[in-house]
Formats: sequence, structure tokens, C-alpha cells
Amino acid sequence: MAKVNNPGKLFKTLLKSCSTDATRPILGCAYLAENGDAVSTDSYRLTIVHAAWGGGANIIVPNEVVRGLAKAKAAIKTAELTVSDDGGFVKATLPDGTEFGDELPHGKYPMYTKLFEGLKDNTTAYVKTKEALAVIREHVKCKHEVRVDVYKDNVRIYGYGDERLPEWGCEKAAEGMDNIATFNGAWLRDALMACGDTAELHIDSGIRPMIVKDAERNIEVLVMPINRPTNTTKAVTPKPERKPERKPVNPAVKHDLETALYKIAIDRAANDPDSRVQGGNANCKHRNLVFEYERSGQLTHDELDDLTSWYVDGEFVVCIERRWSKRKIHLTHPELKPFKHKADLVAARKVEQAEPVKVEATVTEHADVTAIEIKPTKKEDNDMENRIKELEEQLKATRAELDAVWKENEHLKRSKPEPKAEPKAETPEPKADMPTAITLETMQAWAGERNLIATQKRPGTCIWVEGESKPYADELKELGFRFAKKRKSWYLTPAE
Repeated sequence: MAKVNNPGKLFKTLLKSCSTDATRPILGCAYLAENGDAVSTDSYRLTIVHAAWGGGANIIVPNEVVRGLAKAKAAIKTAELTVSDDGGFVKATLPDGTEFGDELPHGKYPMYTKLFEGLKDNTTAYVKTKEALAVIREHVKCKHEVRVDVYKDNVRIYGYGDERLPEWGCEKAAEGMDNIATFNGAWLRDALMACGDTAELHIDSGIRPMIVKDAERNIEVLVMPINRPTNTTKAVTPKPERKPERKPVNPAVKHDLETALYKIAIDRAANDPDSRVQGGNANCKHRNLVFEYERSGQLTHDELDDLTSWYVDGEFVVCIERRWSKRKIHLTHPELKPFKHKADLVAARKVEQAEPVKVEATVTEHADVTAIEIKPTKKEDNDMENRIKELEEQLKATRAELDAVWKENEHLKRSKPEPKAEPKAETPEPKADMPTAITLETMQAWAGERNLIATQKRPGTCIWVEGESKPYADELKELGFRFAKKRKSWYLTPAE
């Protein structure tokens, strides 16, 4: 178990350097070193926060956990990271009881300390971050590359593009030799945002990485430069595309592919509105395994109605029934155990599609009647033909009976009924005990007989009737009163 202080601020800084490349999932994780460093890299930039935690063990934090901790509020001061016994799952726990975790991708985290070997501190420039960031952000909007120019101890930061944009400069703010380096504007912006008021730029040369350092916050960000060609007219021969290597197939890989394909099929079926399960059953390991074999061309599939059969190098792996994966896996098998279809089921389905039942039909027309003669090709179709003839005879007999009944009742004529005279609307007479005029005095007399209370703050305002009024609700509605739920009373505004 590891305890990390200020997880929201720490992992928000590390997340900017995490890779988003799905083919290299290990670089999308963060790394907590045993010496207390917290590291993240995407192979173009590297962020190190020294003394970020207590140390003692090497822990790889999955990308989903990094994103969850980066969203933690500033009020959350600590977070606990727990690694499973087999080391394949990492869980984060916040003080408010929130828990989230993910499986670790396969692979080892790169040795980040080797990137600092051989780097020389030839030039050290001191940059005021707020002033420099205001200039760099303008160049990032225009997608310009940013240059750091150190000449005679003067520092100048400007854009490398067609448009003329503002630049930042400071005199006597550097030490060492003169140097020029070009960087990606977004990378340099993120590196300076991690620092405080002043950042140190340690430059080796224009082709070696630069270190952006803040000693107060114990942060170091290593940024790779962009090598601009000196001669742009020189022809460059494109390198041939490297084909992915084909991996040999063994029974263990087939089993892993079978599990991965089923879990991916369940995730896709979860988008169905009738499904009761949310997606997310397949982890990075399953998706990467299927992606590698599909990219190499070894994994292929064949569609047979509602079945999808998968093959690796022509060998059958598994067959998935789409309707079954949408319904029965979710309802009957919540533990997601694969339901194995065999190759003989696929072969039988192919035979059914290749040899459909042939039916020869001829149509002959006689006057107004169209007769269809069916010539069965199998013995079983004779019973169907006899059944059709019986139903046609029954239909003719029913029609004859209906015609006879119609002729018998033909003399009866339908006469249109005379419209009934509408009764005159009678004005309802008021009940003896109901008030004819709604005033405070009449309502007080009416309410007193029913153990109710009628009140009015001042003339012209609402008349309120309070008490056990449920038995007299109909009478109050006839008088025009309305019920107020919050006050649990009836009210009416008398007409002026």
C-alpha cells in the first residue's frame, strides 16, 4: 500500500506527459519509483516530481487510475494505492470512500534515469513563466514551433512560422555558451505550466533534450527538440513500410483470443438498448491482443447469418452467436464464461446455406381465378399440398354460407335514424345549504356548520378555508375553491 499526498495536483501534472498511443499502453501509465519519484512519459517528454511519496517499492499506476486521481478535488489531501497479490491490478482509495482501479498492461516501464546520462549543462536560462506563457500560447494557437535563443546572456523566445507574433525576451538572464533550440509549442507550454514563477532551462544543444526545472517544486521536465533540416530541397527517399511480424500460434494464444473476442463482443452488445449490462469487460490486454493479430492479417472472421466464426492462420478459434451474446450471456451467465461453439456447427450452417430447398411453381390463369400448382421435390411436401387443398375447400364453403345469409337479408334496408332532440340545458339550482354569494360572512356561516374555519386577512384578498375539509372537497370545488398543498387549505379570490 502506498500513500500519496495532494493526489489531484500531482497526477494532473503527470497526466499531461502520459501517452495516448493505444499500441504502447505501458507509456500511458504513471510510475512511482522506490526513491520517491513520480514519473510519466510519452517518449517525447518526461515529467519527474521528486519526493512525491514515501517510496519503498516500484508501482505502475494504470492510465484510468491516473485520470481518476487527476480529477480529485484540492480538498483531498491524501490517496492510497493498493496493488493486488499477483501485481496485475491497482486500486486507488480516497478519504471519502471513493474507489476505482484497473488492470496493468503487459510490459516494463522504461528506465527513465538513462535519459539524463550524457546530458551537459552548456546553457542555463532563467525564464519568468507567466510572461513567457502569454507569448507561447499565442504561437500554440497558430500551431507554430517555438525557439529558445540564448545569445550573449540574453534570452529570447519567439515563434517559427509565417505570421508575425509577439516574442518574449530578457537581458542578462542566462549563463554559459550561446545556444538555439526549437521545440513543439504545446510541449514547452505544458513544461512551463508545471513550474512556479521562475523556471530554469538547461540546454545541451539544439539536437539534445532540454531540461525544464523548478527547484522549489522539485519538478523536472525533459523535452525533446525538433530538428529542423538545414537544406529543405534535398530529396529524401521514403523508407519502405515495415510489415508486422507474424507470431506463431499456440493453444494458449487461442484460448486468450477466444476470451478476448467474447469480451469485446459483449462490450459491443452492451450498446443495445435492450441489454442490461454496461460495456467495459475487455481490458487493454484483450484489445491489444486482438489488434495485433488483426493488423498482421492472421486473425480473420466469417459471417454466417447470426454467427461470426473467427480463424487464426486458417485454424478455427471460436464462433460467437450475436443474439446469444446480447441476451443470454447477460441474463444467464453474469460471470461471462464463454459459450463455446464448435467448428462442426459452422460446417453444418455452411451446408444449409449452400443447398437451399428448391420449389418449382407454375401459375395458370383461368378467367378471374389464379391457380398455383406446386410440384414438391421431396416426399414431405405432399402433406403440405393436401393441407392447402383442404383449406381452400373450407374457404369456399364459408364464402357460400356468407352469400346465402346476405341474400336472405337483402330486403332489409338500413334507414338512417332521426336525430334526437338535444335536451335543453337546465341551470342547476343551488343547494339549500350552499351559499349563493361568496363573501367572508357567508363562508364563515357555511364553515361553522361543518367545523371548519374561514379567514381573510383583509377585504379583496383570498378567503381561506382550513380544517378537516376532506369530506367537503366536492362542495368546495363547486364553489370554485382550489386546494393549496403546502398550506393544506382551500382558497378562493372573491370577484370584485
